[in-house]
Amino acid sequence: MHDREAEIVEFLIHHGVVHYEQIAKATKLSKRSIANYLDIIENDAQPFNLKLTRKPNVGIYLNGQLRNKQDFLAALKLHSGFTSKEARIRYLLIKLLDADRSYTLNELADDLYVSRSTLESDFKQIREFFNEYHVKIKRGANGIAIRASGEQRERLMAKILKTYWGQNISVIQDANGQIASTLKLPDYLLNFFPADLVQAVLAGITDFMVTSRLELTDYDLQSLAIHLIINTDDKITNDVESLGPDLLPETSQLLNAIKKQRTINFSATGLQRVNRYLEVIVARQKNSYQTSDVAQTEKQYYQFLLDKLAELEPDEVLLRDLAIHLATAVDRLKKGIVIDNPYTDEIKMNLPIAFDVAIQLGEAIETQYSVQLHDAELGYLALHFEAFFERCHLHAPIETVVVSSAGVGASQLLAQRLEERFNNSLKVTRILDLATVMKTNLAEKMVVSTIPIYGLKQPVILVSPLLPPEDIQQINHAIISLTKNNHSNSFFNLLDTQLIQIDSVKKSYVTVLEEIVGSLTKQNILVNNPKILEMLVEREKMASTALNAVAIPHIAPNYVQKSAIALWLVPQGVQWLGNTVYVVIFLALTREQVAASREVYKILNRMVENTAFCQQLAQVATVSKAMEHIQKFIQKEGD
Repeated sequence: MHDREAEIVEFLIHHGVVHYEQIAKATKLSKRSIANYLDIIENDAQPFNLKLTRKPNVGIYLNGQLRNKQDFLAALKLHSGFTSKEARIRYLLIKLLDADRSYTLNELADDLYVSRSTLESDFKQIREFFNEYHVKIKRGANGIAIRASGEQRERLMAKILKTYWGQNISVIQDANGQIASTLKLPDYLLNFFPADLVQAVLAGITDFMVTSRLELTDYDLQSLAIHLIINTDDKITNDVESLGPDLLPETSQLLNAIKKQRTINFSATGLQRVNRYLEVIVARQKNSYQTSDVAQTEKQYYQFLLDKLAELEPDEVLLRDLAIHLATAVDRLKKGIVIDNPYTDEIKMNLPIAFDVAIQLGEAIETQYSVQLHDAELGYLALHFEAFFERCHLHAPIETVVVSSAGVGASQLLAQRLEERFNNSLKVTRILDLATVMKTNLAEKMVVSTIPIYGLKQPVILVSPLLPPEDIQQINHAIISLTKNNHSNSFFNLLDTQLIQIDSVKKSYVTVLEEIVGSLTKQNILVNNPKILEMLVEREKMASTALNAVAIPHIAPNYVQKSAIALWLVPQGVQWLGNTVYVVIFLALTREQVAASREVYKILNRMVENTAFCQQLAQVATVSKAMEHIQKFIQKEGD
C-alpha cells in the first residue's frame, strides 16, 4: 500500500499542481484507484502538518513545508513493500552483489512474492544498471549471477546504499549534549545490513570524530560509514593489534571506537580502503605535507588552470578555489578514492553550461594528471564555475545606450556623468541619435535618453543632459529593477525572431547543429571558430542533450559574444542519438547571463516534460505563430 502512496506523493512534490490524467499517466492507475489512494494520503499526511487539496478546475496539490513533504515521503518509502518496482530492483541489485552465487528466477520470485513475468521485466532495468558499470550478468543452468570483482561489488553496493543516505539519516542530540546519527533503512534491507550493525558503525564514527579531533565533512562521514557497513565479515576475527603496522593509528582508533559499540569484524580489503581514505583526511587535517609543499602544489594547479581557462577570463577566486580543490581531489583519485555527489543529476539538469565547462576542464585534467573524473567529480567542478558565473552577473555593469539630440558635446557630457555616477553598475556602450535608434536592433539592457522614445523592449529613462538629482534617482530605480531581473521576460529577451527556423526538410542532427552555428556566427553571437561544431558534436556523443522531443545543445560562455536563444523547429523530426526530436533550442549565453537565466532553465525543463506541446510547436507555419505558442505556454505555466 505504502509504495503506491509514495509514488503519488513523490509525483505531487516534483510537479506541484497536477490533474488526475497526469497522475494516471505516470502511475498507470485508474482514476478510481487514484482517488482511493488520495483519500489515504490525505489522512496519512496530517501528522506531518500537510494538507492534500483537490480543487475542481484547479488541480491536486500538497500544501505544507518542503521539509515536511520530504519527511512524509521518506516515511512512506521506509515502510514500502516489494510491490514497488524501485524497491524490488534495489533489493535484487544488493542480493546479486552481496554473494558470489547463482539464484534461480523461482527463488527470487518467491523472495519478492511476484510472478516470473514481473521479475523478467525488472531484470531489463537491472541489466541496464550493470551494463553501465561494465558488469556482466551470467545466466546458466544454476540460475543468474553476476561477474564482478570484489572492488566492483563494493563500489556498486556503496552507490546503492548512498541513495538512502539523504532523507533517511537523522541527527539527534541527547541530554548530555552528545550528537548521534541514525540511518533508517527499509525493512527489506535489514537482512543484509542489520539495524544494530548500522547504528554501531555510526556511533563509533561519531565517537571517533570527537576523540581524534579530525574534522570530517559530510561526505567523509558518508563514505567511511558505508564502506564499513558493507565490508563486515563474520567469517573472520579482527584483532586490531594484530592487523600490523600498515594501518594508521587513526584507523585503529576508529575500529576500537566501533568495537566498543558492538563486536564487528571487517574484511581486509575493506579495511585497506578505509585506511586509504583516512590517509587523505589525516593529510588534509594534520598537514602531513609541509606548508611550502602545499603552497607549491596549489601553485602548480593555479598555473595549469590559468592556462586552460584563459578564454573564460577567470577571476582570482575561481582560480584559487579550483587550485585548492584539485590539490586534494587529484591526490585522492590517484589513491583510487572516489567521492559520490548526491546532487550530480540536479547539477546536470539545472546548471548545464557550468557542467559543460567542467567537462572541458575535466578532459584537460585527465590528460595532464592521468586520473579519471566521473560525473560526480565534474559536478563539484561545475559548482565552482556556477559560483563564478554568478559573481560575474552580480558585478556586471548594465550595458546602456545614450540617446541625445543636444549635440555631440552634450551627449558626451551626459555619458561621462553617467559613468562617473554609476561607475560599478552602468556601462555606456555607445551614443546614438534618434534616427539611428529607430533603425537599429538594440542589444543593450537600458536606454538613457534626452528624447521621449516609445516602443522599445528596453526601459527608456528620460533625463536632462545635466543629470539632476531626480534623474539620478530614476536611473537608480531602473538599475535595481534590472538587477533583480524580470524572469518572466528573460526567455523572450533572448529569443530573437531572426534565430527561429522552421525546417521541413529531413536532416541529421549534425546538419541541424551546423546550420545553427552558421546562423549564430553570421550574426556575431558566436565567435568565428571552426572548432565549435566539432565540440558540439563530441559533446552530444558523450552525453546527448536530447530529452523526450527536445534537444537543448549549448556552448561554453567563452565562445559567446552576446547572449541569445536559437529555435529550430523540425516537423518531420530528427534522429538525435536515440531520440526523435522535433524542437531544438540552442543556448548561447555569456558568463554574465548564465547565472541570470534560472527562469530560462525552468521553462526549458517544463517544455521537455510536455511532449505534446513540443510536437504542436513543431507544426506551426510561421515564426510569429511559434512566438505566440511559446508565450501562451509560459503564461499558462506561470499561472
